[in-house]
Amino acid sequence: MKMANPGFRNQDGVSLNRLHLDTQNPRHDPLEDEDEIIAQLYKDEQVLNLAKDIVAKGTLSPLDRPGVIEMDDNPGHYIVVEGNRRTCALKLLHDPQKAPTPEVRATFEALSKRFEVPPSFSVVVFTDRNAARPWIGLRHLGAQDGAGTRTWDAAQKSRYAETESPNQLALALLDHAEKSGWIDADMRDQLAITTLTRYLSSPLVRAALGLGNHRELLYTHDASEVEAALRQFLADAAPVHDGGVPRVHSRSRKLEREAYARELAVRGISPRSLLPFPSQPPEPGWQDDLSPDVVEPAPTHGVDHGPDPLDPGITPSQPEPGPLPPAPDPGKPVQPRPPRGKQHPDDRMYLMPTDFAFTHSDKALRRLRGEFRSTPIDDHEFAVNYLLRAFIERVLVLYAKHRGVHRSKMTDQKLVQVCVEELSKEGVPDNDLKLMRVAMSDENSAHSLHTLGTAVHTSLVATRKSLVGAWDNWEKALKIMLSRM
Repeated sequence: MKMANPGFRNQDGVSLNRLHLDTQNPRHDPLEDEDEIIAQLYKDEQVLNLAKDIVAKGTLSPLDRPGVIEMDDNPGHYIVVEGNRRTCALKLLHDPQKAPTPEVRATFEALSKRFEVPPSFSVVVFTDRNAARPWIGLRHLGAQDGAGTRTWDAAQKSRYAETESPNQLALALLDHAEKSGWIDADMRDQLAITTLTRYLSSPLVRAALGLGNHRELLYTHDASEVEAALRQFLADAAPVHDGGVPRVHSRSRKLEREAYARELAVRGISPRSLLPFPSQPPEPGWQDDLSPDVVEPAPTHGVDHGPDPLDPGITPSQPEPGPLPPAPDPGKPVQPRPPRGKQHPDDRMYLMPTDFAFTHSDKALRRLRGEFRSTPIDDHEFAVNYLLRAFIERVLVLYAKHRGVHRSKMTDQKLVQVCVEELSKEGVPDNDLKLMRVAMSDENSAHSLHTLGTAVHTSLVATRKSLVGAWDNWEKALKIMLSRM
């Protein structure tokens, strides 16, 4: 069977100056002048964000080729009938003088220094507008009973997000910081995203900054307090004037990053006003400025680094020593240190006792153990509570998978229930499972996953006593499950 003429062909090697914006683009009313088209697309079609994305990725999407038709009166030149936003962004990056205002011109001049527009492009050449029309309609007119582009629902987006870049949270922070005016394009270029990711991957650092998710920007505390902490975090990551090492630096080790998180609390930077539940950041501009006594300069390692790179109006304080130990509570009398070996178990510094030993190949479990053993309980109750719940849940999931009874989307109580049932099958005495049965049957019990989760997601703040009690209740069951995997 002979195929009908498709009405298009692929063509390589078309330079940008031979591509012309469409005067009949449905995105705007008919316009004859290209400068007017650029101004209109910039105003209404988020061309700047598209240009920033092209610069960040260093290329155009390989899934999209511009669709063009040949100009009747200008051989070798083409009208872009599909892809005008991309073409407009490229024209501004190639020649910022085409920008509609001096401010936009300056922005694109800064962007153009970080991106070299390719000398030529691959395009799809249609015989005429009518040949291009059905293909353009498939892209822009919705699902069309499955013939067109179908958008992902929430669950599909969530599944895709699981595979996204590890830099996702750092990218979201930099985007928000630039939109909010904390940094400009030049400063953003100086902040190493891999360094930010290295710190933000630590649950302790996220808790100290008031961030409630490892992939997206969610605030666990009052927005003004979180944003003050985030501004300071970026200031601590900015290059220092004398070439010294900033507080947040690329060669940090895990213990240094954990020390930095504790230092945020000591410096009075960590947010304190817990929200009822995590929330999205407010729109940029909701608060014109942040209190300079909260966003302090960032001297590090005993060096005065000069003005804060994120706030030139703030001058540095006196040099500080390196990472500081957690500050004592001024309201408590200083107790003499007990003799070695005489400390009561309830007064231990870290929640996981030193004699809690196990071997397992799961990287997440081993990482949680490391966080546990380097995060003091006092002054870090929120972070320790988070680690406790995550550790218990991880052991339960691993044991349920080991026994072949784990299912996706299990509730907390169901997860505990199947583990109790399997442990009973393995001959574990009922007395050793008593507290797990309580957590299974009563979600409001002091040591249930639900109660521990409430302290993470609501204003119910855990105390040292409640955390030690929860660990003591779970410890035997955790040892039993770990010994059977």
